[in-house]
Amino acid sequence: MKEKTFIEKNIDMPLISSRDFPLISENPEMLRVQAHKWLKKGTLIQLKRGLYLLDVPGVKKPPNFYIANKIVFPSYVSMESALSYYGLIPEAVYSAVSVTTKKTNLFNNKRGNFVYHHIKKELFGDYRETEIQGFRVNIACPEKSVADYLYLKYINIENFEEVRLQNLDILNMEKLNKVIRGYPDRVKRIAGKIYERIH
Repeated sequence: MKEKTFIEKNIDMPLISSRDFPLISENPEMLRVQAHKWLKKGTLIQLKRGLYLLDVPGVKKPPNFYIANKIVFPSYVSMESALSYYGLIPEAVYSAVSVTTKKTNLFNNKRGNFVYHHIKKELFGDYRETEIQGFRVNIACPEKSVADYLYLKYINIENFEEVRLQNLDILNMEKLNKVIRGYPDRVKRIAGKIYERIH
Protein backbone atom coordinates (compact mmCIF):
# COMPACT_ATOMS: atom_id res chain seq x y z
CA MET A 1 0.00 0.00 0.00
CA LYS A 2 1.26 3.43 -0.88
CA GLU A 3 1.79 5.88 1.95
CA LYS A 4 -0.63 8.37 0.40
CA THR A 5 -3.37 5.72 0.25
CA PHE A 6 -2.74 4.72 3.86
CA ILE A 7 -3.01 8.36 4.99
CA GLU A 8 -6.23 8.90 3.02
CA LYS A 9 -7.79 5.79 4.60
CA ASN A 10 -6.95 6.87 8.15
CA ILE A 11 -6.91 10.67 8.18
CA ASP A 12 -10.28 10.86 9.98
CA MET A 13 -9.32 8.14 12.51
CA PRO A 14 -5.70 8.97 13.38
CA LEU A 15 -5.29 6.24 16.03
CA ILE A 16 -4.55 2.96 14.30
CA SER A 17 -4.23 -0.47 15.87
CA SER A 18 -2.25 -3.23 14.18
CA ARG A 19 -5.29 -5.43 14.84
CA ASP A 20 -7.08 -3.33 12.19
CA PHE A 21 -4.44 -3.94 9.52
CA PRO A 22 -6.53 -6.73 7.90
CA LEU A 23 -9.36 -4.22 7.49
CA ILE A 24 -7.05 -1.63 5.95
CA SER A 25 -5.06 -3.81 3.59
CA GLU A 26 -5.45 -7.11 1.75
CA ASN A 27 -1.85 -7.82 2.73
CA PRO A 28 -1.60 -7.00 6.48
CA GLU A 29 1.86 -8.55 6.84
CA MET A 30 3.25 -6.22 4.18
CA LEU A 31 1.46 -3.32 5.91
CA ARG A 32 3.33 -4.19 9.13
CA VAL A 33 6.63 -3.88 7.24
CA GLN A 34 5.54 -0.57 5.72
CA ALA A 35 4.36 0.72 9.11
CA HIS A 36 7.86 0.12 10.46
CA LYS A 37 9.27 2.28 7.67
CA TRP A 38 6.68 5.00 8.31
CA LEU A 39 7.64 5.02 11.98
CA LYS A 40 11.23 5.79 11.03
CA LYS A 41 10.06 8.46 8.60
CA GLY A 42 7.77 10.08 11.19
CA THR A 43 4.48 9.48 9.38
CA LEU A 44 3.46 7.31 12.35
CA ILE A 45 4.15 7.65 16.07
CA GLN A 46 4.18 4.47 18.13
CA LEU A 47 2.09 4.99 21.29
CA LYS A 48 2.67 1.43 22.50
CA ARG A 49 3.27 -1.89 20.80
CA GLY A 50 0.61 -2.27 18.13
CA LEU A 51 -0.94 1.19 18.53
CA TYR A 52 0.02 4.06 16.26
CA LEU A 53 -0.84 7.71 15.72
CA LEU A 54 -0.91 9.17 12.25
CA ASP A 55 1.20 12.35 12.38
CA VAL A 56 0.96 14.25 9.11
CA PRO A 57 -0.31 17.70 8.07
CA GLY A 58 -4.08 17.84 7.82
CA VAL A 59 -4.81 15.14 10.38
CA LYS A 60 -6.84 16.16 13.42
CA LYS A 61 -4.58 15.68 16.43
CA PRO A 62 -6.36 14.01 19.36
CA PRO A 63 -5.74 15.33 22.89
CA ASN A 64 -3.62 13.25 25.25
CA PHE A 65 -6.65 12.41 27.39
CA TYR A 66 -8.20 10.67 24.39
CA ILE A 67 -4.96 8.85 23.67
CA ALA A 68 -4.79 7.79 27.33
CA ASN A 69 -8.21 6.13 27.01
CA LYS A 70 -6.96 4.16 24.01
CA ILE A 71 -3.53 3.07 25.25
CA VAL A 72 -5.09 1.11 28.12
CA PHE A 73 -8.68 -0.14 28.07
CA PRO A 74 -10.64 0.04 30.26
CA SER A 75 -9.42 3.27 31.81
CA TYR A 76 -10.54 6.83 32.48
CA VAL A 77 -8.60 10.02 33.17
CA SER A 78 -8.57 10.84 36.89
CA MET A 79 -6.46 12.00 39.83
CA GLU A 80 -4.06 14.91 39.14
CA SER A 81 -5.03 15.19 35.46
CA ALA A 82 -8.76 15.43 36.16
CA LEU A 83 -8.20 17.66 39.21
CA SER A 84 -6.19 20.08 37.06
CA TYR A 85 -8.78 19.91 34.26
CA TYR A 86 -11.52 20.97 36.71
CA GLY A 87 -9.32 23.62 38.38
CA LEU A 88 -9.30 21.75 41.70
CA ILE A 89 -5.50 21.98 42.03
CA PRO A 90 -3.33 24.94 41.04
CA GLU A 91 -0.56 22.92 39.40
CA ALA A 92 -0.34 22.15 35.70
CA VAL A 93 -0.03 18.41 35.13
CA TYR A 94 2.09 17.29 32.21
CA SER A 95 1.41 13.55 32.38
CA ALA A 96 -1.95 12.03 31.50
CA VAL A 97 -2.93 10.21 34.70
CA SER A 98 -5.62 7.53 34.58
CA VAL A 99 -7.02 4.67 36.63
CA THR A 100 -7.66 1.20 35.29
CA THR A 101 -8.68 -2.25 36.49
CA LYS A 102 -5.52 -3.51 34.82
CA LYS A 103 -2.05 -3.36 36.35
CA THR A 104 -0.30 -0.11 37.27
CA ASN A 105 1.75 0.96 34.27
CA LEU A 106 3.63 3.80 32.59
CA PHE A 107 3.99 4.52 28.88
CA ASN A 108 6.43 7.07 27.49
CA ASN A 109 6.17 8.02 23.83
CA LYS A 110 6.55 11.06 21.59
CA ARG A 111 3.19 12.41 22.76
CA GLY A 112 4.19 12.40 26.43
CA ASN A 113 3.86 10.36 29.61
CA PHE A 114 0.80 8.21 30.28
CA VAL A 115 0.43 6.96 33.85
CA TYR A 116 -2.04 4.27 34.94
CA HIS A 117 -2.94 3.36 38.52
CA HIS A 118 -4.67 0.08 39.29
CA ILE A 119 -7.99 0.28 41.11
CA LYS A 120 -10.35 -2.46 42.24
CA LYS A 121 -13.20 -3.28 39.87
CA GLU A 122 -15.81 -2.27 42.43
CA LEU A 123 -14.27 1.24 42.58
CA PHE A 124 -14.00 1.63 38.82
CA GLY A 125 -16.75 4.01 37.70
CA ASP A 126 -18.34 7.46 38.14
CA TYR A 127 -16.66 8.84 35.04
CA ARG A 128 -18.31 10.77 32.23
CA GLU A 129 -17.84 11.03 28.50
CA THR A 130 -16.75 14.59 27.76
CA GLU A 131 -15.95 16.20 24.43
CA ILE A 132 -12.44 17.66 24.38
CA GLN A 133 -11.11 19.20 21.15
CA GLY A 134 -13.70 17.27 19.17
CA PHE A 135 -12.89 13.87 20.71
CA ARG A 136 -14.97 11.90 23.24
CA VAL A 137 -12.95 11.34 26.41
CA ASN A 138 -13.74 9.24 29.49
CA ILE A 139 -12.83 11.38 32.50
CA ALA A 140 -13.73 11.07 36.19
CA CYS A 141 -16.36 13.45 37.49
CA PRO A 142 -14.87 16.04 39.92
CA GLU A 143 -15.98 14.08 43.00
CA LYS A 144 -14.57 10.81 41.68
CA SER A 145 -11.25 12.44 40.74
CA VAL A 146 -10.94 13.63 44.35
CA ALA A 147 -11.84 10.19 45.73
CA ASP A 148 -9.34 8.38 43.47
CA TYR A 149 -6.62 10.89 44.33
CA LEU A 150 -7.12 10.58 48.08
CA TYR A 151 -7.40 6.80 47.91
CA LEU A 152 -4.33 6.17 45.79
CA LYS A 153 -2.07 8.98 47.02
CA TYR A 154 -2.81 9.62 50.69
CA ILE A 155 -2.40 6.73 53.11
CA ASN A 156 -2.65 8.83 56.27
CA ILE A 157 -5.22 11.49 57.04
CA GLU A 158 -2.44 13.59 58.62
CA ASN A 159 -0.94 14.11 55.17
CA PHE A 160 -4.15 15.70 53.92
CA GLU A 161 -2.94 19.17 54.93
CA GLU A 162 -0.37 18.84 52.15
CA VAL A 163 -3.13 18.57 49.54
CA ARG A 164 -3.51 21.90 47.78
CA LEU A 165 -7.12 21.57 46.70
CA GLN A 166 -8.88 24.72 45.56
CA ASN A 167 -12.26 25.77 44.14
CA LEU A 168 -13.91 23.19 46.37
CA ASP A 169 -17.25 24.90 45.91
CA ILE A 170 -17.64 23.08 42.58
CA LEU A 171 -17.85 19.77 44.45
CA ASN A 172 -21.24 18.29 45.21
CA MET A 173 -20.72 16.94 48.73
CA GLU A 174 -23.79 14.72 48.50
CA LYS A 175 -22.33 13.14 45.36
CA LEU A 176 -18.87 12.87 46.94
CA ASN A 177 -20.34 11.03 49.91
CA LYS A 178 -22.09 8.66 47.52
CA VAL A 179 -18.94 8.10 45.45
CA ILE A 180 -16.76 7.23 48.47
CA ARG A 181 -19.11 4.65 49.99
CA GLY A 182 -16.97 1.77 48.80
CA TYR A 183 -13.66 3.39 49.77
CA PRO A 184 -11.74 2.76 53.02
CA ASP A 185 -12.65 4.75 56.15
CA ARG A 186 -9.53 6.92 55.82
CA VAL A 187 -10.88 8.35 52.55
CA LYS A 188 -14.22 9.06 54.22
CA ARG A 189 -12.46 10.86 57.07
CA ILE A 190 -10.53 13.02 54.59
CA ALA A 191 -13.81 13.78 52.81
CA GLY A 192 -15.00 15.10 56.16
CA LYS A 193 -12.01 17.45 56.18
CA ILE A 194 -13.01 18.68 52.73
CA TYR A 195 -16.50 19.39 54.05
CA GLU A 196 -14.94 21.45 56.85
CA ARG A 197 -12.92 23.45 54.33
CA ILE A 198 -16.03 24.26 52.31
CA HIS A 199 -18.09 25.20 55.33
